[in-house]
Amino acid sequence: MHMELSVADRKEDVEAWLRQPGQGETIKDNRVRSVHRWKGLFVKRFKYPGFLGKLRGRLRDRAAHEYHVLQEMRRRGLEVPEPVAWARNGDSTFLFTREIPNAAVLRSVSLTRPLLRTLAEFVRKIHDLGLRDDDLHVGNVLLADGKLHLIDLHQSKIVGRLRDDERAESLAFIILSFYTFVSQTDVLRFVRAYGADPRPVSAWFHVVRERYYSDRQSRVWKSGSNFEVAGDLILRRPYTAEAARKALAAAPLRMVKDLPKRRLWLADEKTFIKEGARSVWLNGYGLEVRGIPTPRLHAVQGDRVVGDWIEGALPLWDHFKAKGVSRDLLHRLARLVRRMHVRGVYHRDLKANNILVRGDEIWIVDLDRVDFMREVPAEDRAWNLAQLNAALAEPVTRSDRLRFFFAYAGRNRDIRTEWKRWVWEIMRNTIQRGHHWPPRS
Repeated sequence: MHMELSVADRKEDVEAWLRQPGQGETIKDNRVRSVHRWKGLFVKRFKYPGFLGKLRGRLRDRAAHEYHVLQEMRRRGLEVPEPVAWARNGDSTFLFTREIPNAAVLRSVSLTRPLLRTLAEFVRKIHDLGLRDDDLHVGNVLLADGKLHLIDLHQSKIVGRLRDDERAESLAFIILSFYTFVSQTDVLRFVRAYGADPRPVSAWFHVVRERYYSDRQSRVWKSGSNFEVAGDLILRRPYTAEAARKALAAAPLRMVKDLPKRRLWLADEKTFIKEGARSVWLNGYGLEVRGIPTPRLHAVQGDRVVGDWIEGALPLWDHFKAKGVSRDLLHRLARLVRRMHVRGVYHRDLKANNILVRGDEIWIVDLDRVDFMREVPAEDRAWNLAQLNAALAEPVTRSDRLRFFFAYAGRNRDIRTEWKRWVWEIMRNTIQRGHHWPPRS
């Protein structure tokens, strides 16, 4: 065992923990890293699975790297945890830091405008001190007694001076971690409080967001924190192979759709099986990481997926016919469709049967024909809106449709200014689909 210690009075505690790893509260544990809280210390264990992992661990010890970055950034005056020790024991390396008292993760705190300004000034300080952190987000910033602290620096690098594009990219990445919780105006205030030009930050935001989405989505095919490859199965944790095989082998409780190679049936009252749906496995998680509600999928085997059946949910038009047309539901649906388009989700079959409603909840389903892009272009947006328009007859009125459209437009100046052209295009596409509204008697 090799160890480097910077806080002498904690030597016995460090050695005691290393003799019996895993003591205390486990905060996180996956195949590459675990985090534990014990006696006022945070212990981060870096694992290096497989031959290549062990080789990389020898070439770049992440615990030692973070330990020395923390030492240097504290010397420069940045609020980071105090490094206590790092150690190598067997195939793992360990980082010990002092716990910051009364700390809350910024992700769990209401981001008021004063706090956003404080965050912008803190990020500016990080950059001015020459630290490039490729994992700088609100989940890695703590708020304690009115001060912000940066944690998890194992993906950081001291570069001396950050270029303008590196600053813009870093700003875009941290904005990605909180922009869904604040208004666009507050995001702009954050950028200006930092002292940056919003235009390059906006351009980088689209690049960073698409890169983040693509990286997260690609994880559905391999073992990791959220997924597990188990023979011919791929599982979404914590779903087990036993539960998946039981559902796949069960006689259908009820056949929901009986089309060749596209059957959909219930294995039990809470679980559905869908055939011809391997792409749905990828697309379902793609929607989820983009914040679009869709039934949770648990496993895939060949071209069959196992997922949650939403008992009591109705297709959109059936819901309207049974419950009446609610303005609140129209507005929430419009905002959901807008969010899909802004976040690059284009559902090529966005009709009423592929939108489920139960109470205040809405889900997008039937994901075989979903494309992902940086942002859905205007012509495809209009086509999706026409698909919905064509799929809904009475009791949805002309006024309901216009309310939906303006709720969809939101604060988009281009759409609101050109609303008559948009409505004309939507109606042209509606008729092109072979539908007419109002319905002909």
